[in-house]
Order: sequence, then C-alpha cells, then structure tokens
Amino acid sequence: MSPAETYEVEFLDAEVVEAPRLPARVTPFPDEALASWLLRLADPFGVSPKALLLGDGEADRATHPEWWRKPDPLLIAAVARGTGVSDDEVRALSFADWPDDGRDDALPERFSRQRFTVERPARQPRRIGVCPDCFAEDDIPYARRTWTLGWLAACPIHGTVLVRACPECGKKLRLPALSSRDHFAPDRCPHCAFRLARTSTRAAPEPVVRFQQRVLSGRPKGIVDLPEVGVLAWSVAVALFDVLLGTV
Repeated sequence: MSPAETYEVEFLDAEVVEAPRLPARVTPFPDEALASWLLRLADPFGVSPKALLLGDGEADRATHPEWWRKPDPLLIAAVARGTGVSDDEVRALSFADWPDDGRDDALPERFSRQRFTVERPARQPRRIGVCPDCFAEDDIPYARRTWTLGWLAACPIHGTVLVRACPECGKKLRLPALSSRDHFAPDRCPHCAFRLARTSTRAAPEPVVRFQQRVLSGRPKGIVDLPEVGVLAWSVAVALFDVLLGTV
C-alpha cells in the first residue's frame, strides 16, 4: 500500500451500558431481604431485577445465585444509584457487614441431622422459611432477611416454627432468582399458589426461641454468647453445635 492510500483510523472504546435510575422509589420494609426488595421493585416493570438495575459492568459480578446475601461493593453502588437509596440502606438488606463468608448461614436447615445422614449436605440455593403470621399481618407481603438464614428455626417476632415447605403440595419454598421476570408473590407457594398465610402454625419451645435470639444477636459480630460457657467465635460455636448434634 502506497502512502497515498493510507488514511487515519480512530479507535473508540466499547460502550459500557449502565442501568438507568428508576423514576420511583420503593422503600424497603423492616428486616426485608435484599432479594425481596429487588423483586418487589422490578415487579411492576415486568422485567427481572438483574436486567432492570445492573449494567454490563455489574452483571458479571452477579453470577452467583445468591449474590444478594453478601453483594460486591460495585453491585451495592449500582443498586443504590439505580434506586435512589443509600449504599448503607442497601447493605443493611444483606449480610454484607457480617464477618466470614456466610456459608453456614446459607445452608438450609444448617443445624439439623442432615449434617450426619449425608456425606455432604446438598447446596440448595434460595431456600427460605416463612412465618404465616407475618404474612397475615403484611399489607404488602415481603420476605424477611432473617428468614433466609438456614439455621433460623422460629420467627423472631411470633415465636412460631418457620414453614419451609408448602403444606399443600409439599414443595420446598424458595425465593425467585433475580433473573426472573415472574410476578413476585412471596406469600404464595411458587408451585401451587397456595396462600401461605393460611398455614397452621405451631409455637416453638420457649428455650429454643431464647437460644435462637442469643445466636441472632451475636451473629452480626461473629460471636455467640452462651450461658455458662461465655463468648465464642462463630466458627467455634458452629463446631460445638455440630459436635452436640452428632451425639443425638
């Protein structure tokens, strides 16, 4: 090619698409899980929360099915930017500030005999327990953050045993994926649409409720304060619970 045939070429950076800021604000409810809030927020638009709020740069960091438990700081910033709430408000809907990786919090029925009846407990993402009494009191049904803790056995408000399977069809209850465009109705079974607020409840034993409250109070700091034992690190307490459960 001769010099006369050369021409200038301008190189342009690939455009990174950012999600727009939404025109309306949806206020999170007390103890609402981040996944629940995002699903409620996206529901009127008929699109998934992931498509609505995350741009190209953030979507790559949201591949884990439960990224909302301990979201990446860039995802927190993207959600805050798109919804008009503060980063701190978004973080408070998750377990981002809790120490360690949260593996024991995510495992369904963490402190149960399944730890000793199977070689490795199955990873079952988005499993949840619900309180029918809470749903019955809700003007707008939503999923509580504490309900997503695999070791939580009873509702901290009503002291009733959490329901983890639909009483009508027997299917395990799960939160929808944040890539879902389906209508969000957390108070209904996702399989048979049974209204979970109609489920009969039973009171958890009072010692269980008191013990659970101790665990729940210390968990955000990574400790458990046990009567006549003292303060234990979360990892030590988990190991102790496993040993005790293995003897029964």
